[in-house]
Amino acid sequence: MLLPVPASLSSAAGSSVGAPDAATEEIDALRERIAQLEADNAALAARYERLDLMLDLVPVMLAYGDADLRLEHVNRMMAEWWGYSKPDVIGRRLEEVMRPGGFDESIAFIRRAIDSREVVTHERTIPDRAGRPHVFRQSFAAHMDEAGVVRGVAGVVVDVTDERSTQEALRESERQTAVAEERNRLARELHDAATQTIYSAVLIAEALPQVYARNPEEGARNLTKLQQLVRGGLAEMRTLLFELRPWTLESVQLARLLEYLRASLTGRTRVDVEWDVEVAAEPPVETKTAVYRIVQEAFNNIVKHARATNVRVSLRCDETAGCLAVTDDGRGFDPAAVTGESMGLSIMRERAEDIGGSLGVESAPGCGTAVQLTWAMTEASRD
Repeated sequence: MLLPVPASLSSAAGSSVGAPDAATEEIDALRERIAQLEADNAALAARYERLDLMLDLVPVMLAYGDADLRLEHVNRMMAEWWGYSKPDVIGRRLEEVMRPGGFDESIAFIRRAIDSREVVTHERTIPDRAGRPHVFRQSFAAHMDEAGVVRGVAGVVVDVTDERSTQEALRESERQTAVAEERNRLARELHDAATQTIYSAVLIAEALPQVYARNPEEGARNLTKLQQLVRGGLAEMRTLLFELRPWTLESVQLARLLEYLRASLTGRTRVDVEWDVEVAAEPPVETKTAVYRIVQEAFNNIVKHARATNVRVSLRCDETAGCLAVTDDGRGFDPAAVTGESMGLSIMRERAEDIGGSLGVESAPGCGTAVQLTWAMTEASRD
């Protein structure tokens, strides 16, 4: 296309014979500028291609759309997640390429990013085309010009499924470590208690003939005490076996497990235990173990702290729910002044939460202590 020659330049050229052609010089200058612009455009396109290649290598999903959410750029990972190639999605609106249901949730956070003029980040679980769930961290930010007008929206999506799995595995490992430490602590306490019980039984048995010969009534009382110690020692050895081989808990019924704890408590303290236990339906292993451990911890607190003379255990368990109560008339404590770890309260609450139950502890100085556990059977727990 020929550029029009300005009249002033034509007149000037005609009036000066042999003078440089000004129009020609202007045309040459324009051609040089066009050549420079083309070179700049080529360099810019090359830089864009390199940037596009690098963005395709980034292990996150990237997308940019205009103010109407018409896609102007996506990287390969983003397009492939949607099931397209990159050229297939450029120029299309976001709702046209996203899967049903996904757009509605994402658009709410995009609108929030536009309204707040801030980066908005959230996490959501989305299944892939094979139905496998993925956890994604999505971040959106509005692109605005100098006048504050929104020109587009950028989105970054990171698959954090492995990260969340690692965190969950770490939490499970920490939980297992805490359980093992608790089990080892209980085993040590049971070992010490069993040793003390057996030692006391041996002393009474060695002195019993002389005491009985001197005072038959005193001898009879010592014989009763010896029987209690032996039964308690046997129960402590059983519970110690459960600590060393926790899987054996699965084969013993809940009522029998609690009887072992009752005999162990009586043997160690000779405290009167009122017993009201009815198990109409055996609970799942996880629930049974949690109830056993909570009663065990409550009894340990009675032995170590309560100085109680009477203890009451009440349990009702059927196919739908369960309710446990352990009360004593000991010296009690101020719950606000006691940390959860010092009396095993946090472990007891964690065990209750593991079975979807609720644990309550009521106590006051001089007023004894009551531990209550309630839980409901779910379809998953019954299965």
